[in-house]
Amino acid sequence: MVIALCAPTVATAHDSYPYECCGGMDCGPVSHMETVPAPSFASMTGPARALPSMTSVTIMLSSGTRTAILPPDLPRRESPDGQTHACISATGRLVCFFVPPSM
Repeated sequence: MVIALCAPTVATAHDSYPYECCGGMDCGPVSHMETVPAPSFASMTGPARALPSMTSVTIMLSSGTRTAILPPDLPRRESPDGQTHACISATGRLVCFFVPPSM
């Protein structure tokens, strides 16, 4: 006789993010997204200089307590729930960006 014991598992919000995007608690819904003129951003980082891969505008986004810059060449992934999500590492690097199919 075999008795199987099954404990219910608790699904977390991070279960829906791909492993390569999420380092534990790096992913979440985007709470704020703002377009900032690149010169304003450059002045916040010190002496004005050309920053690699910067265009005339910079998109900054926040998820949870973290804020990151959206690199123009970062691939967009389709969001499974139709909302915008971001995976931002503890160092402030945007790892993955999920957008609704219409964006």
